[in-house]
This record gives sequence, structure tokens and C-alpha cells, in this order.
Amino acid sequence: MELLVKHELVQRDWKIGDLLTVLYNSQRVRALVYTVGDRIGLITSDGTDVGDLLEFKELWVPIQFHHNTGLEYHYQSRERVGQDYRNGLFTPYFEIL
Repeated sequence: MELLVKHELVQRDWKIGDLLTVLYNSQRVRALVYTVGDRIGLITSDGTDVGDLLEFKELWVPIQFHHNTGLEYHYQSRERVGQDYRNGLFTPYFEIL
């Protein structure tokens, strides 16, 4: 299912662990939701912290929702997200079932 960020992002009940394909830097990349609330944080399969997806709300960014991976994660800081990525915490969750 293709979604458009400008309208659908705020309306969808995004959850930590949602696996998506997003358009980032003109390329389709797999990304994992690591925090929701005032902001929606994403990390890509290559470790890029996409940060606040809501910052892109004026753009039309195609998103494909794949499934929720069951990841349970307590966001502390972007630095911690990077450390956790480097330690392999997110790696098993990037597989599309």
C-alpha cells in the first residue's frame, strides 16, 4: 500500500517497530520506526538516522508500510540509536516477511 506523508503520516497510528520503505535522498530505502509521539523517528537499514519524519510534512514522500516487526525500543537519544544500530540491535528487524 502506498501512502503519502503529507496527509497519511499524521493520520496513521504509527508504532515502534513498523517497517517501511521510504523515499530518502531520491532513493527507496527500508526504514524502521524507533520512536513515535511528538515526532516519528526512523533509522534506515544502512544506519542512517532519518530523524523527524514530521520535518518532511511539506514534501510528498511515498511510503510503503510492510508490517510491524515487534521491536520494543525505548528511545533515549539519537546518539543511543546510533550506538544500538552499530551493536546490531535493529539488524534482525529489517527483513520483510
